[in-house]
Amino acid sequence: MTKPCYFNTGCCCYLDGDITGLELADGEIRLVRWPDDFDQPPPKILATTPLKDVLAACSVATATTQAP
Repeated sequence: MTKPCYFNTGCCCYLDGDITGLELADGEIRLVRWPDDFDQPPPKILATTPLKDVLAACSVATATTQAP
């Protein structure tokens, strides 16, 4: 079985003008929102986790679903 290759970026724009999306940077994957709490351009990080942990979880999930 091949490893999963689909990745939902989760981007969305809301009626109040906020935009959310996933950011891959500095070895992390982050859920971010623009603008920040002070209505400034820098993104506000809502959640973050090391990218290596996400990729490791994908490898484990793929290994457990493979037929013997």
